[in-house]
Amino acid sequence: MQQEDRIAILKKLLGCSEEIAAQVNNAMLHKRHANDDAILHQGDETSRCHLVVNGQAKARVIGREGQDVQMATYETGEVFGAYPQADTQRADITAGEDLELLTIESRELSEMAQELSNVGGGLSRIFAGQLDMMFGRMSSRSLLSAKGRVYEELLRIADEDNRISPIPNVKAMSVSIQTARETASRHINDLIRLGVLEREEDGWKIVAPRQLEDMIA
Repeated sequence: MQQEDRIAILKKLLGCSEEIAAQVNNAMLHKRHANDDAILHQGDETSRCHLVVNGQAKARVIGREGQDVQMATYETGEVFGAYPQADTQRADITAGEDLELLTIESRELSEMAQELSNVGGGLSRIFAGQLDMMFGRMSSRSLLSAKGRVYEELLRIADEDNRISPIPNVKAMSVSIQTARETASRHINDLIRLGVLEREEDGWKIVAPRQLEDMIA
């Protein structure tokens, strides 16, 4: 990712000027991780804050009986790690797909947030948005059927043209919405058979998004 792209992303996310975005960018390191790469380990001390600029990261915890439970996903524009100071990592973080991060010492980012109001305000909006999104995901898992969670996830990952590209990993999707891969695949195939979802050369297209919304239950 080019410097100008990184600055443009920070400018948009933080709602700040290009000069401030460039200042924040200069303090950050750009990292790439391949699918399934381990980024952070549960129980480790961590002192860095990580901003997802492309791809997805997954947070998993090991339960008391040794079970692997996916707790959250971090999408483009979301933050994970330590903030405003070093802390113990509460979950394993892995790359859910090819992932790009901007990473910075939490102490340094906290100082910037105090000195630069745009940075502090931008971070507040990011964290508030993540909290709202997390409650939304938890609510969906609690109230919706497996079919409803699949349909809601398809709408969530579609772009403004109702296209999903590249084709998502159904196994990863099923884990993130807490259902079986076979269940997710069956409901996706049902949508294709009904003509609500179409396969394209490089992805899927939701042909009838309003109908798909009405099918969520």
